[in-house]
Amino acid sequence: MNNYYKQGFSAAVESKCALSSICNYLDGAYDEIVDNITINKSEKDRFQNKLTQEIEQTELQKKRIDSSISNINQLIESREQEIETTELTRFTSGSYESGKATANKFLPYAIGVIITVGLTFFLILFYSSTGFSILFDVPAAGNGILNPSVYSIAFHHGGNALLFVILFPFLFMAVGFATYITFNKYQKTKEEQGKPAFGPLIIIIAFTFIIDIIIGYKITQGVYLRDYENGLYNELWSGDMIFFDANFYLVLFLGFIAYLLWGLLLNFVLNHSDRNAPTNPVLGNNRTIILHEELLKLTHQMSEIETKSTSLSNVIFRKKTALNELTAGKIPKEYITKHMEHSIQEFMLGYNTYAEHGMNHLADAETRMHHILSIQEKWLQSKIEFLNA
Repeated sequence: MNNYYKQGFSAAVESKCALSSICNYLDGAYDEIVDNITINKSEKDRFQNKLTQEIEQTELQKKRIDSSISNINQLIESREQEIETTELTRFTSGSYESGKATANKFLPYAIGVIITVGLTFFLILFYSSTGFSILFDVPAAGNGILNPSVYSIAFHHGGNALLFVILFPFLFMAVGFATYITFNKYQKTKEEQGKPAFGPLIIIIAFTFIIDIIIGYKITQGVYLRDYENGLYNELWSGDMIFFDANFYLVLFLGFIAYLLWGLLLNFVLNHSDRNAPTNPVLGNNRTIILHEELLKLTHQMSEIETKSTSLSNVIFRKKTALNELTAGKIPKEYITKHMEHSIQEFMLGYNTYAEHGMNHLADAETRMHHILSIQEKWLQSKIEFLNA
């Protein structure tokens, strides 16, 4: 049990471990330690050898770190050059491809617009004609499927008939637009989840197909009955006749198939701008994203290694200074610091020995012990920084 251990134990007993008195006792011990520091020949030689070894080890460690810094610098420069090259290549080729793509894609888009507009008028006439034939009567001439005179005929039937043949096609246009919306959602869920939602799309297509079957049946029946009254047929109408009548299949082809084509063309035309929207020059390229991530990691790694290299440089400078002071016959700060730190730790050990046993009866003993240790650690750190300044 050395002198400083006894002093720490006595200080704890005398102050009853009062928190406010710890720093005063530590300051007193510090002054005594610093005033009484001496170094004999054997200690001097031992400390000198230790400093020399530590300097060599630290310099070797710093050399390795500096080599790592050089390698990381080369990697950073390589990544920066690759990013620059990639961006330049994407910009030049992208500009060329963009202009080429714009020229190549405009013609299909223009043709798609023309066909969609024409098909829209065709479907309006088709559903106006078939709607009039179903609700009112099949015209005396023709099959009631495509009748350019349907509007004038409806006008003679009255305002209600005219209003019906004008508005009836919009019901199917609305269903067609719903098909476009549903198809977009289908594509979106396919891209995001990999499990596209078929249900709504199938329901809309099935609904349109069933309606066209009903329209085809009614028109085929109306045309047959008209011709039967005119004496062209002798056999009465039966439902299975539709399977042998061209009018039925004509309605399905002109109505349902044309309707599906119209929905697909509408999707192509309305989504043209999204398909040709320019992508972000950085985020649109996976290689560029990877390069930026690697560069960020390398930069962060470089910052950490440079901080460590600077710390080692400070250690080397401090130890070389201590070696020079030792050679000049002075007691180095490095030696004073280590000797003081060791002696204060002995003092703290004695103080804490009493504190742990002398306060165990108190309700807040654990909290007080935590405060004592915290005060001692902060005091010791401040003294070490003061001596090394």
